[in-house]
Amino acid sequence: MGKIPRIIESAIATVHISGESGVGKEVVADLFANHLPEGVPFVKVNCGAITPTLMESELFGHIKGAFTGAAQTHKGVFEEASGGWIFLDEVSTLSPPTQVALLRAIENQEIRPVGAAKSKTY
Repeated sequence: MGKIPRIIESAIATVHISGESGVGKEVVADLFANHLPEGVPFVKVNCGAITPTLMESELFGHIKGAFTGAAQTHKGVFEEASGGWIFLDEVSTLSPPTQVALLRAIENQEIRPVGAAKSKTY
């Protein structure tokens, strides 16, 4: 537990917490959240609980009119957590194309909201 504050204060941008389902990855993520300075966002996403058709919109957001029912622009979790932390649980349940988009977003710190013509940094 003593390493968590050092990781948060370091320049590390990504932390991978791995393990079988039910071993306590979310408990470790909550420890990170408890050590964040006040006002730093921490967003949890259970990827297995969101329908595949909505996943990219939830992660990357969408623009108004991008699909039926998109009555207004919506920020995804990457924008919501900008400058903070995201805990992505059950990433293995995502489709391969969504996993590729997620990896690109993490590596490049860039997202493309559903329906947008251009990518943007977060």
